[in-house]
Amino acid sequence: MTFSRPSLQALIDRTQGDIEASLPGADARLRRSNLNVLAGLIAGVSHGLHGHVAWLADQVIADTAEAEYLDRWATLWLDQPRKAAASATGNVTFTGTSGTLIPAGTSLIRADGVEYTTDADATLSGGTVTAAVTAVEAGAAGSAVSGVAVTLTTPIAGVTSAATVVGAFVFSLPSIVAVVLSYLKRGEAAGTFLESHYRWLIRTFWFAVLWGAIAIVVTLALVLTLVGILVAWLPVLVVGVWLIYRVARGWLALKDGKALAAGR
Repeated sequence: MTFSRPSLQALIDRTQGDIEASLPGADARLRRSNLNVLAGLIAGVSHGLHGHVAWLADQVIADTAEAEYLDRWATLWLDQPRKAAASATGNVTFTGTSGTLIPAGTSLIRADGVEYTTDADATLSGGTVTAAVTAVEAGAAGSAVSGVAVTLTTPIAGVTSAATVVGAFVFSLPSIVAVVLSYLKRGEAAGTFLESHYRWLIRTFWFAVLWGAIAIVVTLALVLTLVGILVAWLPVLVVGVWLIYRVARGWLALKDGKALAAGR
């Protein structure tokens, strides 16, 4: 039987009833009376103990246990400890004066405070350059969708301060893991609204790969022409906007518990 933690008010009512049953004629519900205060104190302590029991019940089951206790359970069956989280990797496009060097280790920061560093030296050519970057903090927090802006922590002369993530985070480890898990879990969600969300995530990933590849080819082709340089960023921008739309629509539908239309 599932453990159900009673509410504080339910415990207060129960305690007041117990007092009145033990002391015929007493009124434990009279405001500011000694018995009323005593009932509230006993119920408050009991509510705290019930909360601790509810927390302990979660630690008994692996899929509801907190990280510390989950690791402890894992040591009963596994010889190796939990694998360390991997840092998200991707590419960022810089714009500015041709010939300007962006050194390895250059720090970039996202609007929410997530920080990235460039992996190697990069030199602007034709007014732009794409550099590989790695999130400073390991784990899913470093993942980003195409089109997210990042800013140089320390300005570099000749480089525009704001850069743009160009879809490469679609290929980061957390994104790939999410797609693999979607394939594995899709069958378990058959017949529920979650099935459409797994399908949506899978289709978003593969279409992002396709449109991203096409955008890169078109961008490179435009860069080769003098006039094309002015609009070379448009294909990547379009893919970025599309990806943000897919992620936002999927998240909003999931938050509301709604299915996503098939075939879209």
